[in-house]
Amino acid sequence: MENATFASASEGIKTILAGEVVLVSVERPTSAEAQTLERDFGLTRADLDLALARAAPAGALRRDEYVLLRTPVPVVVPRSETLIATPVSFVVGRDFLLLVHAGEARPLLRFLRQLETDEALREEAQTGGVDALLCRCFERLLDVAAAAQARVERQLTEAEEVLARGEGRTDQDFSRLVRRRGEVRLIGRLLAPLATTVREAAEPGLPSADWDQVIARATRLVEAAADNRREQDGLLLAYAVATNAEAARLGRGLLVVAALTLPVLTVAMLVGLVCGNRLAVTDVGSALALAVVGLVFIGALYVLRRQNIL
Repeated sequence: MENATFASASEGIKTILAGEVVLVSVERPTSAEAQTLERDFGLTRADLDLALARAAPAGALRRDEYVLLRTPVPVVVPRSETLIATPVSFVVGRDFLLLVHAGEARPLLRFLRQLETDEALREEAQTGGVDALLCRCFERLLDVAAAAQARVERQLTEAEEVLARGEGRTDQDFSRLVRRRGEVRLIGRLLAPLATTVREAAEPGLPSADWDQVIARATRLVEAAADNRREQDGLLLAYAVATNAEAARLGRGLLVVAALTLPVLTVAMLVGLVCGNRLAVTDVGSALALAVVGLVFIGALYVLRRQNIL
């Protein structure tokens, strides 16, 4: 394609490479920009909406003029520090590659800026063609997924260290664990289809070491995500066991206090009554009453020891 094929660049559409291979970044396009994409590349509005949909699953759709590869990836929102699935899709044509995204995958955006400023990288991309450029883009997507997974792994390690030190567990700690479990599950749901899409993207091209490395890395990320999920489930179980043990110790302490104080208080109240109580009118009544209370206390201790409560 020649540069004259395209309309002037707009805020949502940016042509980065030109010549025989064209890379176009499409970020949150407007209706007018969607019409431009349909005119220049044949991308239908339905496929464009599918490419930007957050809830749509990953996969490949083959059309007459292009192949649509949907590869949503997990990213961390900077302000809220929450993990979300951001839509990223590739529209792969014979001599063009459209990158449709929401502007949230930072490693991918850095790669696009590098293509704009690095002449050597652009020449390398043009020499390798669409297949090589697509492979580079998938490498950056795996960087995005690896960064999200590394963040979760650091949090899991910190939680394990806190649990190992036996520090006090709060409801906030439990809430963080539950939220982290959701993040681990989200990463797992996204990485498995991403690895499948990488293999589908590599099939049309010639076998290459670059694609083999990308496929192997995607597979390792999927395996690591499964390990993280098992580790998170084990951490939640350990937290529940530790919490239940702490509650049992607290209940045991309350039982001991009740078992020791209630009999003593009852006997002390009875011997302290004036009416009908001979101990109250004798000279040694107070000493005898104290002795009775002491005997009751010792008897309660003996019973608790026999029952293995103390």
